[in-house]
Amino acid sequence: MKTFLRVLRRLLLYKRQVVLHVFFNLLTISFSLVSLAMVMPFLSLLFDKQKLELTKPVFSLSATWAIAFFNYQVSQTIVQQGKVQALLLVCVWCRWCFFSKTCFFMPLNMLCLTSETG
Repeated sequence: MKTFLRVLRRLLLYKRQVVLHVFFNLLTISFSLVSLAMVMPFLSLLFDKQKLELTKPVFSLSATWAIAFFNYQVSQTIVQQGKVQALLLVCVWCRWCFFSKTCFFMPLNMLCLTSETG
């Protein structure tokens, strides 16, 4: 326990770096989860398993609402513009999630490098 307290005492010298490290870690984790979850709509559209959701979901701050809203948007795109455009929408969204994950992971690595040298 004494060793753990010594480590925490030393971390107080790097408050800013620790807070930024935790922040960028949380962003990287969230975009990683979203990008992983985006594989399912892509595959369901690709293999024609997408069920159309034509009623707009009622807003609530939850993951189920976000998934239902995304499925609603994809369904609306299928109805209005066709499956190719919906597939393009899902591909662009997946690309954006992977890009965001990388963008938030890179500053995390740079932060680690600068805190080790400084």
